[in-house]
Amino acid sequence: MTTMTINEFVANVRNTGTVFGVTFIKKGDGSVRNMSARMGVTKGVTGAIPAGVRRDEDARNNVLTVFDMNVIEKTGSEKGAFRRINLEQLQRVSLHGTEWKYDPDLGVLVS
Repeated sequence: MTTMTINEFVANVRNTGTVFGVTFIKKGDGSVRNMSARMGVTKGVTGAIPAGVRRDEDARNNVLTVFDMNVIEKTGSEKGAFRRINLEQLQRVSLHGTEWKYDPDLGVLVS
């Protein structure tokens, strides 16, 4: 059994451009969301909050701002959308070909 903390997961994907999959429970309505996402997207971004400010805001709210690749697949558009992953309700992560499932008893992701 291999484990990874949520902070390690965030460090592994931050500004790498790596595409990863996540499943989490949305804060707004409690529904489950599956997402293919990546970080470090800058093409076509205008009027964005500076990275350090966004990182601090995300940490305060326990979320991770990512580029949602599913929007491109669903709409056929070349434009995706930025979304926030609720790290408190993370259920599953797929990263570098490995599936990780959140174990609430241990408080870590387990593969």
